[in-house]
Amino acid sequence: MGILQQIRIGREIKRLRRELTDRPRPAQFVALAQLYLASEQIEDAAATADLGLSRFPESTELRQTARSIRQRQVASRVRTLRRRLSAEPSPALFAQLGRLQIETDDLTGALESAAQCAARYPGREESLLIEGEVRLRRFRRDRVAADGLQAARLFEAAVRINPRNTRSWMHLAKLYFAVGAYDRAVSRLERYLSCGGERDQIAIRLLAQARECVDPQVSTDLPQCFQRVEERGHWVHDIWSSQVASPVSRRDNGMFLALQSRLGELAQQEGVVRALAVPLGDEDAPRRDDAFERLITQVAEAAYRSARRMDLGSFRRGIVEGPFGKVLLARVQSVAVGVLCERRVPSERLLNTIENLIASAAAVRES
Repeated sequence: MGILQQIRIGREIKRLRRELTDRPRPAQFVALAQLYLASEQIEDAAATADLGLSRFPESTELRQTARSIRQRQVASRVRTLRRRLSAEPSPALFAQLGRLQIETDDLTGALESAAQCAARYPGREESLLIEGEVRLRRFRRDRVAADGLQAARLFEAAVRINPRNTRSWMHLAKLYFAVGAYDRAVSRLERYLSCGGERDQIAIRLLAQARECVDPQVSTDLPQCFQRVEERGHWVHDIWSSQVASPVSRRDNGMFLALQSRLGELAQQEGVVRALAVPLGDEDAPRRDDAFERLITQVAEAAYRSARRMDLGSFRRGIVEGPFGKVLLARVQSVAVGVLCERRVPSERLLNTIENLIASAAAVRES
């Protein structure tokens, strides 16, 4: 980049920063982040995008910009790790590389790193952890029982090699609790707490919940627990969506409550008849005699099962049409969203709006 271009970019950055101070808008945050990228100031670009998202969590363009910046940051770190591995390989460096690849959804690359680590350092826990976390990521995404069972086997093998690895114990505890294998979750949580996690209040509360759920008269059939999740398309306990592990419910799921509030506003738009969010997996909660709620639940779960059988991945969104108009459906984690509207309403635009509302609700939950 020439000196004159650097000067122009520097002036534009100063101008945009002044505008953001006076009257911030999403487009300005995007433009400023792009200018920082152009001048190779990646950390400043990331900070700008994060600040913009904290103020405008519903902005699709800001989310895309932040994702792009994050990919560049990770790509740079991956290149650095590969250079270090070429010069002075170690199991720890393979573990760092594998986790970065998993973080960016490069699961194939992570499996390759695990295989290279296992070939170079047989009998080490790092390769088992990398592959286990890949399988866990797939199980959380696709709900395929074989992935979940394999993840459990890999983490169990890792703790046999290193019984003081708290990361593996917690992976196992959450995985077993999510599928309803409570007795196994209890024993793994006890090991986690005894290996250095004794001050982890979330783990302590989770242990108390798991103990309450254990039925001493019932023997856990682990493959059946995982298979039940695959067939139903949702967790027994959606532990990964909240700080406190509990079945998804209208009472305590922060994402659900935030989403329902936003859907109330959406229902006021012209052509929209009704908008509703339905938590999936809350089998003990009383159901209202509501045909629309039943439709959302049944179609979302049937679509999920069909997508899995045809190896199409996970159901994310769809449309049901009939004499009543049309219902637009979207699903994220263990919450399904349905919007009943007139036929004249543009489907793609409204589906994008629903996904933006979901992202906004998720941001509220995480803040």
